[in-house]
Amino acid sequence: MAVKPITINGKEIFVEVADLPQERADGFEYTSQDADQDMGDRIRDLVGVLTMPVQAAFEGSGAQEWAIEVSLGFNGETGLPFVAKAQTNASVKVSAKWKKGA
Repeated sequence: MAVKPITINGKEIFVEVADLPQERADGFEYTSQDADQDMGDRIRDLVGVLTMPVQAAFEGSGAQEWAIEVSLGFNGETGLPFVAKAQTNASVKVSAKWKKGA
C-alpha cells in the first residue's frame, strides 16, 4: 500500500492506495496509458464529493483532526456468453479528535 497526496479545493489530503494485479481471463491486456490518469481523476472527484460535506460538518466544531475511510470493492465473473455476475460493496467511516481544554 502506498500513501499518495491529492489536492482538493486547494487542500492537500493523503489517500492510501493499493496496487492490485489486473488479470483478464480473456487473454487480452490492459494497454491504455490514459486509463490510470482517468481513474486518478475519478478517484479525486469521488474523494472530493465525500470529504467536502464532512469538512463542512466539522468546521467550527473545534476538532483538531478528522479522518474519513472509504472502502470500495468490485468483483465480476463471466462464463458463457451473456452470462455474467457482478458484486460491489462500499463502506464509509468518519472519525474526529478533540483535545481537552487546559
